Amino acid sequence: MGKVDEVLKGDGEYGLYGKSVEGLSFMKVLAAIVGHEVEHTTTENLLILIKYGSKLKQVEEKPTEKSNIIIDETNKKKQKPDNE
Repeated sequence: MGKVDEVLKGDGEYGLYGKSVEGLSFMKVLAAIVGHEVEHTTTENLLILIKYGSKLKQVEEKPTEKSNIIIDETNKKKQKPDNE
């Protein structure tokens, strides 16, 4: 839970994996973090990790993409009026 708390109480710089999470609740930020970490458990990501090691940028590409999708979708839902 430390990562979520750090993100939420940041000094005006609310960011997670390069995306702003300003205005998102604890649970929404946690969902983005969990989505990111779950992506690390996919066969594709594990094979990259085994073959190239954890320093390779590719190991973070798909997980970061997943967390960014979650953040973007959450922000879209926030912006829609209730009657849509």
